[in-house]
Amino acid sequence: MTEAIHPGHVAVNLHHQYATYRGRQLEKREAAAALRKRAKAEPLKVDAFQLRKQAKPLSEEAANAGAAAGKALQQFLQKAQEAQQALTARMPPEWQAWDVTKTRAYTNALQIPTVQLTRVHPKPEVVANAIQHLLGHSTWRDRTLQILIAASPTAKTLPLH
Repeated sequence: MTEAIHPGHVAVNLHHQYATYRGRQLEKREAAAALRKRAKAEPLKVDAFQLRKQAKPLSEEAANAGAAAGKALQQFLQKAQEAQQALTARMPPEWQAWDVTKTRAYTNALQIPTVQLTRVHPKPEVVANAIQHLLGHSTWRDRTLQILIAASPTAKTLPLH
């Protein structure tokens, strides 16, 4: 019998893929730009041509990584929407034993993906961290509770503790 994987776990994994592709894109783009900058400073056209020739595949790799990042982001947003719906449909079974502080932290954490996913440009890192916090609610420490109680649904960052 196979266990169904929670869409939140899939969303977190897709965010990791997105971040990896995005980092690779930025790295390749920066390397290509550095080669082109060196080419401008070269006194001989032959040397400049060789540097530009080396920069072209890096630019293509950056474009491919950017396209892969875009696809991963779209899949992440879709799975994050599914995770948000699954998490807001019902509180965890053990919530009745929680105190007011943990209940408030959990409901604040639920608001973060809800608000972020309705925005035109949601912040993927904030959504992924909120989902990760919600999925790991059983291991929250006092510091995590303080962070989640104080977190705004429109926050630009959400630390992962």
